[in-house]
Amino acid sequence: MITFFKYRFVSLIKEKSMIFWIIIFPIILCTFFYLGFTNISSADDFKMMNVGVVTGHNNNNNLIDSMKEVEINNIKTFTIKDVTKEGGIKLLNDKKIAGLINFDDQNKIELIINNNELDQMVLQEFLTNYQQATNLMTTIIKTSPNQLEQLNIKDLDFNKQYVINNTMNEKNNNPLVISFYTCIAMTCLYGAFCSAFGIITIQPNLSSQGLRLSVSPYRKYKILIADFIANYLFVSIALVVLLSYMINFLHIDFGNQILDIGIICAIGGLCSTAFGYFVGILTRANERVLTGIIITITMLWCFLAGMMSYQVKYLVENIIPAIKFVNPIALISDSLYSVYYYGDLMMAIPYLLSLSIMFVLFMIASLLLLRGNQYDNI
Repeated sequence: MITFFKYRFVSLIKEKSMIFWIIIFPIILCTFFYLGFTNISSADDFKMMNVGVVTGHNNNNNLIDSMKEVEINNIKTFTIKDVTKEGGIKLLNDKKIAGLINFDDQNKIELIINNNELDQMVLQEFLTNYQQATNLMTTIIKTSPNQLEQLNIKDLDFNKQYVINNTMNEKNNNPLVISFYTCIAMTCLYGAFCSAFGIITIQPNLSSQGLRLSVSPYRKYKILIADFIANYLFVSIALVVLLSYMINFLHIDFGNQILDIGIICAIGGLCSTAFGYFVGILTRANERVLTGIIITITMLWCFLAGMMSYQVKYLVENIIPAIKFVNPIALISDSLYSVYYYGDLMMAIPYLLSLSIMFVLFMIASLLLLRGNQYDNI
């Protein structure tokens, strides 16, 4: 049993296609994810914007003073330029300023912009708050001038949230992490390829090695267990390599979730490895046919789990909600999402129990099918 385990594990390491698809390909894929999504987080790197203010109005000084005090992430938000209306429009058309501020005949703020991007949205929000604060001060002066001294206009915040956002897992609230869960779930599933190809070397009608093993004194269940351990160890190493690459090279912060992710990956790897045995023994196909069958099934699972489109996932759960409990991809991804959103592995227990049950059923069926195989002629 130990000898067969060593032989099988060494053969997996020497198999170039396994090394590529289970170790190298997930690393390449998550690298592309990182390169594609890094710019999203860079939106927090806010830069000062140039704003034109039309000269010659009494309210200019109050407005300019207020704009100079605005900061985002300890960075001054606005750079003020005194311009005429004609000169400001020219600067706006040349995209040298984000917007042009003017006061109309009724003393209302007029904002002129030529697009609606992030800078313009920030500027619009500031002017809305400024106008609200100005209207409030005017109302107080007219109705209750005695209360004016008690009011500090700098304390006015019309965007203040009075409802507490009780985020389930606020410490690890990084939406980019979810994108990398796909790579983790995919690598877990690749255990099916290792075990499916491994079963070919066990069955006498599919390989010469299987023919020799069939007449050996080794019991089939011992051979299957040794092969299972080798395949599972190989997939576990691939997962460790992938997670180490994400953490140490891509600097993906999983926070305190790394242990929970490891447990989910361990159970997911068990289920996918057992599934590969079941398919390989049930179909009795050669390597090419077996590859096509597993790819077809896994792609269908990925589609139903919403990896191609989240709308499909919601549609499937609304129409046939129980189907996700027989879909290993959906169970692994939902387990990872539960840990991400709630920060507690206990929320993923229903999915992990389903994966464990599937693992037991696949292994029992594989042992029974392998034990019952008989060959009249090889």
